[in-house]
Amino acid sequence: MSFQGDVRGIGLAELLQGLARGRKEGLLSLGGSDRSSCLIGLLDGRLILLPDEDEDETSLANRIRIANSHGLEDAVEEKELETLGHADRLEHLYCLLDGGEVHFRFDPGELERLEADICPNSGTQLEFILLEYARICDELEGFPSLSFLAPNAVPQWVNPALAESVSERVRGNIDGRSTIGEIGDRLGWPIRQTRLTLAGLFQAGALRLSTDQELLALTLQEMEMRQFSRACQRLRAWIELCPPGPLHPDVAAVLTEEWISGRLP
Repeated sequence: MSFQGDVRGIGLAELLQGLARGRKEGLLSLGGSDRSSCLIGLLDGRLILLPDEDEDETSLANRIRIANSHGLEDAVEEKELETLGHADRLEHLYCLLDGGEVHFRFDPGELERLEADICPNSGTQLEFILLEYARICDELEGFPSLSFLAPNAVPQWVNPALAESVSERVRGNIDGRSTIGEIGDRLGWPIRQTRLTLAGLFQAGALRLSTDQELLALTLQEMEMRQFSRACQRLRAWIELCPPGPLHPDVAAVLTEEWISGRLP
């Protein structure tokens, strides 16, 4: 028999713990007051983050292409889609755990009967998810604000020798051309995990943000390579960072040339 209700704050974690400890099997639908949502399959104490009706596979595929500088018609592997989709679902769950009122509905029963698309032995133990969430929350308290690490911002190396605290894979994805969002998409991480990791490198003095001149140069490079979606992201970051007032004559001349060439619609 299904049941539903509303929880707030720590109540969501307690609800998840109660269902997991009771070895309940079924589908748990969560919806936040900010329209965030999450669909969870529960099986033998494990949580399986499932795609809900709001997940757009086409959008995920385009993000993968943009993050890897691929063409918009290039094929995307199923594993890449699942990795990025899982990262987004985990971020949605984190947002719901952050607080605010959450409406839930639990439909008990065998997941196969409920037509949930799962693989054998898939899912993660609830304790691991909650511990990782708590770790990220604790570390985020060390940074008053991460608003400067916008998804469209492009980090640049200052001293890579100060980045020994992160893996070679993370260091390799910080290439001076990629936005923070693209770095996270290639790593397959929730956006808050990406921003937290990079914030530590900024605090250590290993990274800095691109200047408005560098962002404009990156925009032009991407347009020359006909990577227009990537160019748009860097152009947005440039607009946000560019000082107010009339454009510098050199910048105005560059943008005029791009407009005349047809690369800047």
